[in-house]
Amino acid sequence: MEDGRRKITKCYLGPDKYTYATKLHSDMGMELKGMAYEAGGPGSRLIDYINGLANKLSAEAEDGTLELERARSWLRAVREAAARFQSLADRLEGYVRQLEAQEAGAAALAAPNETVAKAQPLEAPPTVSQAQTTQAQLTPEDIDREVRRIQETVKGEFRRAQGAR
Repeated sequence: MEDGRRKITKCYLGPDKYTYATKLHSDMGMELKGMAYEAGGPGSRLIDYINGLANKLSAEAEDGTLELERARSWLRAVREAAARFQSLADRLEGYVRQLEAQEAGAAALAAPNETVAKAQPLEAPPTVSQAQTTQAQLTPEDIDREVRRIQETVKGEFRRAQGAR
């Protein structure tokens, strides 16, 4: 309470769709959505944006309206984004495996202690590539930072491609 008044905090995640901004990005086939749209799951807006752009560029390429320089710009942007997304996917996979191993370890510690040892099947040790063994383990903050960096790169490439038209 401040000055005898109750303080009320409200959270507004914006509209579901941004009509005016979507018109400005219609050349990319994207319908811009607000933060509330993320209720469909993490990354749902990003997936919709990528699908909209892919559909728009595919249609332009099929009907022959995609100009050569614009196609080259988009090709560079898509390849760079694909490489960054693959790198992020690899890092997230390592992070998920790390968390799953921690969960499995915690579950094993919580299991009741048995006095009779059970026979265990023999398993070959997992093969891990050198890239996986030297890769640093990610924190959730690292993942958020990488996703923001990728999003900024994609936005920059979109702007650059728009300027090339």
